[in-house]
Amino acid sequence: MFVADGRVIFSASDLAAAARCEYALLRAFDARLGRGPAVAAEDELLARTAQLGDEHEQRHLGELRDRTDITIIGRPSHTVAGLTAAAEATMRAIERRAPVIYQAAMFDGRFVGFADFLILEQDRYRLRDTKLARAVKVEALLQLAAYADTLTAAGVPIAPVVELVLGDGAVAEYRADELIPVYRRRRAQLQQLLDRHYAAGRPVAWEDESVRACLRCPECAAELRARDDLLLVAGMRIDQRARLIEAGIGTVAELAERSEPVAGMSARTFGALHAQARLQRAPRVDNKPAYEVFDPQPLMALPDQDRGDLFFDFEGDPLWTADGRSWGLEYLWGVLTADGRFRPFWAHDRAGERQALVDFLDMVRKRRRRYPGMHIYHYADYERTTLLRLAGRHGVGEAEIDELLREGVLVDLYPLLRKSIRVGTENYSIKSLEPLYMGNELRTGEVTTATDSITQYARYCALRDQGRADEAAAVLKEIEEYNLYDCRSTQRLRDWLMVRVIEAGVPPRGPRRLQPDESDELADETGDELDRRLRAYAGDDAAARTAEQTAVAMYAAARGYHRREHKPFWWAHFDRINHPVDEWAEDSDVFLIERVEIEADWHVPPRARKPQRRLRLFGELASGELSSDMYALYEPPVPAGLSGDPDRRGWGTVSVVECNDPDVPTEVVVIERQPKDGAVFDQLPFALTPQPPVRTRPLEESIEATAAAIADGLPRLPCDAVTDILLRRPPRTRSGRPVPHDGTIEDDLTAAVLDLDNSYVAVHGPPGTGKTFTSARVIERLVNRHRWRVGVVAQSHAVVENLFADLLRAGVDGARVAKKPNTVSDGWTELDPKAFATFLDEHAARGEGCVIGGTGWDFANRCRVPHRALDLLVIEEAGQYSLANTIAVAPAARNLMLLGDPQQLPQVSQGTHPEPVDRSALGWLVGEAHTLPPELGYFLDRSYRMHPAVCASVSRLSYDGRLQSVAEVTAARRLHGYQPGVRVLTVEHTDNATESPEEADAIVARIGALLGTPWTDEHGTVPLEQRHVLVVTPYNAQVVLLRRRLDAAGYRDVEAGTVDKFQGRQAPVVFVSMAASSAENVPRGLGFLFNRNRLNVAISRAKYLCEIVQSPQLTEFLPSTPEGLLELGAFLCLPTCDTPDR
Repeated sequence: MFVADGRVIFSASDLAAAARCEYALLRAFDARLGRGPAVAAEDELLARTAQLGDEHEQRHLGELRDRTDITIIGRPSHTVAGLTAAAEATMRAIERRAPVIYQAAMFDGRFVGFADFLILEQDRYRLRDTKLARAVKVEALLQLAAYADTLTAAGVPIAPVVELVLGDGAVAEYRADELIPVYRRRRAQLQQLLDRHYAAGRPVAWEDESVRACLRCPECAAELRARDDLLLVAGMRIDQRARLIEAGIGTVAELAERSEPVAGMSARTFGALHAQARLQRAPRVDNKPAYEVFDPQPLMALPDQDRGDLFFDFEGDPLWTADGRSWGLEYLWGVLTADGRFRPFWAHDRAGERQALVDFLDMVRKRRRRYPGMHIYHYADYERTTLLRLAGRHGVGEAEIDELLREGVLVDLYPLLRKSIRVGTENYSIKSLEPLYMGNELRTGEVTTATDSITQYARYCALRDQGRADEAAAVLKEIEEYNLYDCRSTQRLRDWLMVRVIEAGVPPRGPRRLQPDESDELADETGDELDRRLRAYAGDDAAARTAEQTAVAMYAAARGYHRREHKPFWWAHFDRINHPVDEWAEDSDVFLIERVEIEADWHVPPRARKPQRRLRLFGELASGELSSDMYALYEPPVPAGLSGDPDRRGWGTVSVVECNDPDVPTEVVVIERQPKDGAVFDQLPFALTPQPPVRTRPLEESIEATAAAIADGLPRLPCDAVTDILLRRPPRTRSGRPVPHDGTIEDDLTAAVLDLDNSYVAVHGPPGTGKTFTSARVIERLVNRHRWRVGVVAQSHAVVENLFADLLRAGVDGARVAKKPNTVSDGWTELDPKAFATFLDEHAARGEGCVIGGTGWDFANRCRVPHRALDLLVIEEAGQYSLANTIAVAPAARNLMLLGDPQQLPQVSQGTHPEPVDRSALGWLVGEAHTLPPELGYFLDRSYRMHPAVCASVSRLSYDGRLQSVAEVTAARRLHGYQPGVRVLTVEHTDNATESPEEADAIVARIGALLGTPWTDEHGTVPLEQRHVLVVTPYNAQVVLLRRRLDAAGYRDVEAGTVDKFQGRQAPVVFVSMAASSAENVPRGLGFLFNRNRLNVAISRAKYLCEIVQSPQLTEFLPSTPEGLLELGAFLCLPTCDTPDR
């Protein structure tokens, strides 16, 4: 960023800096203009990740020079004339069609950049930059977007994707059309910001509200401290700060003095913030912050000291990558013994990381034999979650880590401290707490923070690669000393907490251990002889595997799939038992109770055997849904019979019998029952939380049998459907020909299925393409004409029944269609799954085809559906059906049909797996593309639902432009006076996270304006009614608010819900309420809010018009990852018609 000829000239790094903090950028600009003092040095980690890999670039230049001629554009002087001349030289090289242009200059008078390479491909140029794999950052993609935009504006044809060549030679590709919108928006705003500031002629002022401040960087931190800002209070959120300011409380001092709560904030929350502010304002004694023990009870979870205790800390680099896809390396595992011996485990690559895990667990195993009462202490949850993630990533040590967690060996000191003790520090990092217990041994040296550690590790790598071994070793020693200090600090904190335990007079009992029945849920049988046989064939080096080895590795990983999926429930459950409510209040399927009314006290109802109590609970469900049976959580003292320790939180099962809204309940009625080994009690619950996952034994047993058969047949693999899917090979046919693509979809698909040779065929059906209708007509032919026995399996009975309804309409006799009773039958046969085998045999004996339907539990159970009893098994919603479950159900049939759309709501996975067996079966076949390749089956490319203007947005977002609207049907639809398509309605609001009254009011007003407008479709013209409108939002809290506003306006027939509720639904008009005011306010991450799959489902509900309602500030940010940048760019590309403002 510099000024030349009265113009401010900037680059991509300035765009990124402005997105992080405009105030800090202008402070730096002022320093260059001589208007202010020099600013704080740039964060070394950010500087490191932004560096170009010059040597890597030169290597790639040499490779290209060996193959073709290179035109080199020299680096010019940073003047307008010099930059203009370089840009003109670049254009001349393009005009003469130079094969490769190196250091192509881009300058349009304001933006300057230099593309590493322009490579001619036929009649267009491909943009390519070289970056070390560790430095793939958003700035690099903004540069490429800027180059692409500049070339496009100059009329130069460019390739649709831009490239980054990584340090290992791998090439990462990114869609230019999804990068350019972000660049254009950031550029326009930066240019306006810089021009306005330069013209003002004075330094930037903190009070200038038109300049965005991040409130986190060193420049902002200095201003916050100078003004005693509320954000200095530990745990203070932006929205809480806003509410306090509205109440006239603007500083830490004012909060410390105010004792009565403020409107819009619970008394508990205000009390905690007030107490925190009071302690922070208290004077320090001998540099020690003030503290108070506000609840000694949780300190009982601290174990007594043991000679075998260990103190553990990771050092990790989240930006390390070897392939541009798998990120993060835990490069140092530090372990300190109780007697002061330190052992570091270093890992400099994936193989080293795996070995460090093996060695660490071996050390712990031996130490536990010697010291059975030992514990491993750490601070904050990173160590626990990282161990679980690494065990899943590398497929080793899962059982041992589960055992450490089950038996309470890993002890996190952070929740113990936070639940019991309040400290007068601005945050609760271990570094901030150290003045309490480290005395005069506070941190010094080159490495004093985690960021310093990462930066120094990158320096070590560079020195090592340059052959400077001695200097590299010295850097490693510095990092090791930092890690040792962290471990020693953890030990001293444990000792300090033990003194508080003694002072409080509570017994140190240690963390609660799982009971035997709970431990059974987490038992892991992998690592046995069968696992070793499969993994010996698959090998440890995933990158070097053949397709066959990958398939075998998938079979091996499928064996532990369900156990891994169940583990996160149990760890989350015990987090809820042990951690403060604020840390898990946003968990899915958790209902936080604010008030309880006892509708009927303990009594024995007629025909009941035990006393029960009926409670009406008032509260909030942040996300997810309630189930018929939930855990109710109780604070200590816990009623007898609910848990083993009355002094800790306990839980018991309750039945949910009533709620005011199944989708977003705020009132819930539950029935409590007397505990098996306890009496009735007076305590009331404070939360409802999920019960354990449904047992999956039939699925696990089926996978086990398949895996054993695979191992017995090695090195040969069977020629069957699921192996073909895992190998990603085209369907095998009896004729030897590929699947046909020369007739109608129904004819082609029928012919393909009939020709299958123990294989599969996939059908990728985007929204409104009639995949259920089409599959029903194909099944009808197979059953009625060819006497096939067909199964239909899905995640839920409702999905199966939806297909069954189309089957009956297609002409299959209901007597030949059977499934377990679930809802009211629409004509099919209701049949106990235990009678499936008999049903199949009876129809086969009569020479008739038939259909059975159910869930994976039915088809994986060979007592219900014998091995290969079916000619075809249709996996409905295969875009949400995991590969592991596909392996489980596949033995029921000779052939498989995968039917679904992986671009809609994805397969939900909770666990971490060594191989991608959690991916959906159809998603596995689609791979990194957005649509199914034609050689693997059929992509239904014609939508009968969406108007072409709506379909264009959805097609570009999720289907690579392949999805087209059936215009002869959809283009005839009209909402008189309104253009079709996707538009954005901007509504000003601030500090909203999961609910926005402003957006709700705007939507209600828009609905009022639309109702009664003539709506024309293939059925005629009618006034637009409430049933013609859907409102979709990501958050339950916004659904509740919308429901209240809609009901108050008299719009009770307008449905509002989350995306999950509306999959499969449609309406002429759809509103999508984004709710959050800005990126800083988004509670579940921007990856959730801008997720392509969820946006696809939301927008594609619209037949004619979709209005996205949002704050204008919601997209005013720069994502920190390439994936986030592409998601934001895709979101910005959505509007297809004029965008009204409010």
